[in-house]
Amino acid sequence: MHGPAQEGATQATPPQRVVFHVDMDAFYAAVEMRDDPRLRHVPVVIGADPSGGQGRGVVCTANYPARTFGIRSAMPISQAWRLAPHAVFIRPDFSKYGPASDAVMQVLERYADVLEVVGMDEAYLDMTAKCATPDGQLDWDLARSLARSLQAAVARETGLSCSVGVAPSKAVAKIATDRRKPHGVTPVRPDEVRAFLDPLAVRCISGCGPKTAAALNEDGIRTIADLAGTSPDELERRFGSHGRWLHQLALGLDARPVVSDHGPRKSRGNETTFLRDAARADEVLRVAGDLLEETLDVHDRRDRRAFTTLTVKVRYADYTTLTRAHSVDVPFEMDRSDTPARAWAVAKALLGPLLDGRAVRLVGVRLTNFLEPTGQRPLSVYGFGVAEPVVRPRHRAEKPWGAFDPGGLRQLLLA
Repeated sequence: MHGPAQEGATQATPPQRVVFHVDMDAFYAAVEMRDDPRLRHVPVVIGADPSGGQGRGVVCTANYPARTFGIRSAMPISQAWRLAPHAVFIRPDFSKYGPASDAVMQVLERYADVLEVVGMDEAYLDMTAKCATPDGQLDWDLARSLARSLQAAVARETGLSCSVGVAPSKAVAKIATDRRKPHGVTPVRPDEVRAFLDPLAVRCISGCGPKTAAALNEDGIRTIADLAGTSPDELERRFGSHGRWLHQLALGLDARPVVSDHGPRKSRGNETTFLRDAARADEVLRVAGDLLEETLDVHDRRDRRAFTTLTVKVRYADYTTLTRAHSVDVPFEMDRSDTPARAWAVAKALLGPLLDGRAVRLVGVRLTNFLEPTGQRPLSVYGFGVAEPVVRPRHRAEKPWGAFDPGGLRQLLLA
């Protein structure tokens, strides 16, 4: 499967850019530690209630002392408790994290030529114009200095720490950020890209998930150098167009620009995992009703558009997951007072057959097929299981959810 490296033969040389990737260090935990200094030197885990090792749900994030015990994001909270039962476990509080995210992005906006926010704690900055010399060259020493200045400004103005990758492209900048955390600055100049990438594991490439990495490893492709030296045609036969894309990234080629706005959201939804499996249909329906109410409650005028499709999701105690969707001829208009009742009638009709006596672990709702402001053309549909970047959080306190857990369990899948 190995062959000579295709050094950009299949793609024109990308334009020269200076790109920063900024990633906050253990963001949720860092906000909690900033607000409560007693937490700064102890293991802190943000996520579901561990309930003495019997809790349901997952870890949202953990601070660096907690990570020394092997605790990682998305780990079952019960496993995290077994690894560090002495850690401080805290439920997520988005009424804190949203304003903290906004404060960080306001600092980044002052530095960036173009700012692309891809999450509450993550952004790309195009810094090309700021780093250009009068003769059109790029000053990479200046880029590194600006990264340090940005990092210091974030710490000074928000009390939070970030790491910065500096590179000619988004893909390389993102990999660079992860090389030196927390509070690191990792510059990769254009002539250093291949030397930087080659020894790294293929899993370091954003978009090379565990299954793809395992499949590559089975074929003897373990490092990015191995991937770069593999025939792109063979990779395309094995993995489709994604294989050719991974090959380009392994060569350090990524022409994607930093874009300032992803446009209107293509879907919105909420889901929650019950602390204890729900055996009663009325309990599941009550929760689903609250989730739908939350999903319809928007504060950004750009999101007050009509949609035509409503989807419900149910996961049973045995992890069997079913979704049901219904599209209407007359769109649901977000600003109309009758929309909640109409949407709830559809949601109940979809959920009814799914609540067949089996215990329910998770329930969710999602709105898709939003119409553009003209009301004419539907946007692309994003189904369940595709977690789009959270561009801006909703800043309001959580409801008193009672017997089940919000926070990291109720994922705010706002695309």
